[in-house]
Amino acid sequence: MDRRRKPAIREPRPEITLEEMRAILENITEIESATGIRYVKLHVTAKMIIGIRESSGKEFTINLNDLYRAYQECLQFTSPEVKKYIFMGHSPAVALLRMLQKHETY
Repeated sequence: MDRRRKPAIREPRPEITLEEMRAILENITEIESATGIRYVKLHVTAKMIIGIRESSGKEFTINLNDLYRAYQECLQFTSPEVKKYIFMGHSPAVALLRMLQKHETY
């Protein structure tokens, strides 16, 4: 076994369905990444979440099915890990996944 690699430990997160994730995301209008980048004017469409990077004014889109798959399958919500599921827009995706991870369902 390669001693340099950390063991694959899955970060805990609440179990949610795709529909529950969509409902949570519909109430989010802005998020901030771990590095302080703000994403604003977030809104959910039939298949995507769309928003704008505040500093550049550039729009991003993230497929909700890809985001849900990343939520279910990623061991940790880090850029390198999330990039395997969401190539463009992985930075706001990481922020959204971390927000979903902390969300409490009732």
